[in-house]
Amino acid sequence: MSKNVCGIQIKGSEAIFIILTGNKSDFEICNTAFNKLELEDSTQQSQIHSFRQAVSSLFKNHNISKLGIKSRPTGGKVQGGAASFIIEGIIQTLDTTAEIIHYATLASYYKKNPYEVKKHDIYKYQYDAFKVAYYLLEE
Repeated sequence: MSKNVCGIQIKGSEAIFIILTGNKSDFEICNTAFNKLELEDSTQQSQIHSFRQAVSSLFKNHNISKLGIKSRPTGGKVQGGAASFIIEGIIQTLDTTAEIIHYATLASYYKKNPYEVKKHDIYKYQYDAFKVAYYLLEE
């Protein structure tokens, strides 16, 4: 049975998603209801609930077995903002195995295993999420 994995990149108050099904040698990109989702106001409980419900539905509808989130710096000039960490926390509380994947881990993996993301018909803003999802696929 094919496993569905979801790669996620969080930028500001937005989560970018891509779902792959299969394995590294034979996979497909799943069509989803949305490719990105914004948490419009991270101080409003109703917005947080709506965001959580939308992401939960996405994972359930596509039977996600594992998801990966590209890590963001927690300090320095390029650190992630508060909303990005709220989004990460929301996603980690869902009933799906989640893994935070360090950006250096991805860079090292793709240096050893080059892969041309551009050959797929996806938006450029999804490239990093794709790299996370492909990394999660089984051989």
